[in-house]
Amino acid sequence: MEWKRRSAYVFARTRPGMAENVFLKVNRWDHTIGSFMTHWPWDILVWMDAENIEETHKWVAEIRSWPEVEWTSTQPVFMGYKRDYWFWERPACAWVKIRSKTMAETYEDLKSYEWMSTFSSVPGDWDCIGLVAGDSWEDVFMYMADLKSAGYEIECYTPFRWWWNESWQSRWWGAVEKIGTVP
Repeated sequence: MEWKRRSAYVFARTRPGMAENVFLKVNRWDHTIGSFMTHWPWDILVWMDAENIEETHKWVAEIRSWPEVEWTSTQPVFMGYKRDYWFWERPACAWVKIRSKTMAETYEDLKSYEWMSTFSSVPGDWDCIGLVAGDSWEDVFMYMADLKSAGYEIECYTPFRWWWNESWQSRWWGAVEKIGTVP
């Protein structure tokens, strides 16, 4: 399933010892699809549902205002793709920023990787952000090696703790249809 112009990924660097606090705060938001505690340079990655850029701006501004947060980077989704399975059905996952020489081909090529459970075109420094999901960590690392051998430049964020808002399982299709799917 494809969608466009909704959702955003927010990367947050927190003050020392504050990552857990930020992680717990964003998990209380209804519009948070998932959050991940990861490693430097970003302590937290938040995937939020954003119907428009104004909503994204509001939520990022709120996160930035928290005393626990030092810095954020936001990637709004231009176009996204989600497989039929849900992200939390796989025991191992890693977020990957992906870049190639031809941005349009990157998005289309990623559709051929069944283990890329979701990915989004986020034009800017990187072409796409995707969630590599597997039955084991060995699978996940092998899949990332596949991306590199295919010629992609990648930057990996392997979470050591994550949370999924499973209410999105029943809300996703209606939310996407409301805003617009890709024809």
